[in-house]
Amino acid sequence: MRNFGLVKKLNNEGLSAKQIQEYLMSQNILVAVLERTSAIKLPSSSQKKSSFFSVLRNVFTKTKDEPLNNGKFKPLELKFNIDLNESKLHKSYSTEFRTELFYYISSLNKNLINSQFQLLSRSFNNKIEVHSNQSKIDEIIKKSFIGVYREIVGQYSSLENEKLETADEIHERKPYFFYLNKKQKVIIDRIEEYPILIDSYLDGDENLIRKELLSTCKIIQDIIDFNYRYKFLVALNKKYNIENANEVIIDEIYHKVYNEYSSLFASIDAVIYAYDKINGFTEYIPSNASALYYALFESNLISKNKTEYQRYLLKIHNVKFGKIRKDSSPGLTPFKKRFNDFNKEISVHFPSDNR
Repeated sequence: MRNFGLVKKLNNEGLSAKQIQEYLMSQNILVAVLERTSAIKLPSSSQKKSSFFSVLRNVFTKTKDEPLNNGKFKPLELKFNIDLNESKLHKSYSTEFRTELFYYISSLNKNLINSQFQLLSRSFNNKIEVHSNQSKIDEIIKKSFIGVYREIVGQYSSLENEKLETADEIHERKPYFFYLNKKQKVIIDRIEEYPILIDSYLDGDENLIRKELLSTCKIIQDIIDFNYRYKFLVALNKKYNIENANEVIIDEIYHKVYNEYSSLFASIDAVIYAYDKINGFTEYIPSNASALYYALFESNLISKNKTEYQRYLLKIHNVKFGKIRKDSSPGLTPFKKRFNDFNKEISVHFPSDNR
């Protein structure tokens, strides 16, 4: 992923903690730093210099002898010296960065997600294969779908509480996948509650994430649970057409592209836009792809790496051509017209205040 190990790299380049913080903010990774009362006593300047995240990481230890919370998660025990006159920093991260981390955890645990998906699928198949009555099968399909849906969003979810104009109105339910996507956004927002996960990712410590945080950091299990259940519901809906939700289901191909080309695209929304746009080209494909690149780059939706963009075009869309050039000819050339058209579209899809 594009920012994995970024802080470690900056540390190795000799940047101070303040310089690293400023850089993260300049890249729209870190959006705010707030001070709040802390019970963690930071080391004095006379102590040995630590890495950017070592202070935070050292206050967390896994307590092996304690009972598991909910039978699964071990609490992280804080070791601290109380000093209420000191303060610590609360860091707020951008939605784009938290989304990146969500998909990193999803990709890192894809084998576990797939195995859980297979178990759920087998359980479902076992329920329907013993019945020949179609109405009974239909009942099991709907019941299974609703059951897994409720496991994701909750039995009485605040996500589904829509404000009604009058008390006499009957609530009109939106598509299931509308609320499932809202739940995904809730999980992405909650990633910020787990600074040790964020710090480990930025520090490039995949070993810690794989071996320790998987059992101590609940948000990781939440991401895994969401993914395999969501995958099951998408598969079930695709096979049995439970509801028409094409507009709100994020196709798995976009996830795969974003995971593979996260250093190229700024967000999964940028992937969706570029992927669909390129797939729709029927003529002048190299020229259209070049104009699209410059329009995306000007809007900060794609990186400056033209070579990576060409690799993406070749591998994903089977489009091969020479250099990506920007037309500097005078007047409104065909290239400039395409570029302007893409810019207008992008300004609608990606308002500047959301970038």
